[in-house]
Amino acid sequence: MKLNEVRALLTGASGGIGSEVCKQLLDNQATVYAISRDKQKLEALFGNTNNSLSKIEADISTQSGRSEIANMLNTSNANVNVLINCAGSNQFSSISDISELDVIQQVNANLVTPILLTKSLLPMLAKQDKAKIINVGSSFDSIGFPGFSVYSATKFGLRGFSESLRRELSDTNIEIGMVSPRATNTEMNGSKVQQMNTELKVKTDSADQVAKIILQSIESSNLEKYIGWPEKLFARVNRIFPSIVDGAISKQLSVIKQYF
Repeated sequence: MKLNEVRALLTGASGGIGSEVCKQLLDNQATVYAISRDKQKLEALFGNTNNSLSKIEADISTQSGRSEIANMLNTSNANVNVLINCAGSNQFSSISDISELDVIQQVNANLVTPILLTKSLLPMLAKQDKAKIINVGSSFDSIGFPGFSVYSATKFGLRGFSESLRRELSDTNIEIGMVSPRATNTEMNGSKVQQMNTELKVKTDSADQVAKIILQSIESSNLEKYIGWPEKLFARVNRIFPSIVDGAISKQLSVIKQYF
């Protein structure tokens, strides 16, 4: 799909990766319906200078928020042909210390919400000549990592949803893509995680770099993209020989636990 033909519904548009995706889509003459719970932040990021951008304040974790979006898109004849599920949440913590409320919040934000939003958009996507759903995962959607047990679980789930839906819709016009960034320099990763990554010598990408890969996945027929090396290799090794990855991570565990 050519980027200037894209009419995208983008969640998490005021976040680090989401805002970069939005900017790059607009730079490529795409039409963007940008969703955030913080419209003031959207205004600060994008102002009122681009007629191809619609800024939408909505809480997509609620049924009423999702219905509001669907109604708005239908009444405005938006004809969305790309859905980018970019909104997400994480909390770096031992499983013993994370609260029940935070567990529920992460599962809802990272897994339940994109599933339900995707379900609500399928009728519109099905009416387009070509359509694509891009789910933004993480290297932790294939590699379980200490301190991110809940986050990893949600991203593993999102990968399973993407794979299942891709096969379910393989006889339709809708393609399902999955982009899995490694550590990214955004506000979502707090100072503890950034310090830990520095000590572990974890390579970190900019939001701009990740956004470029997401745009490539819209254009490309390659439906799975892992970002970064050696994370790309580890994701594949973990599927076949998880004990190798167990051993590699166990050597880092004492450092990781210092940051819990």
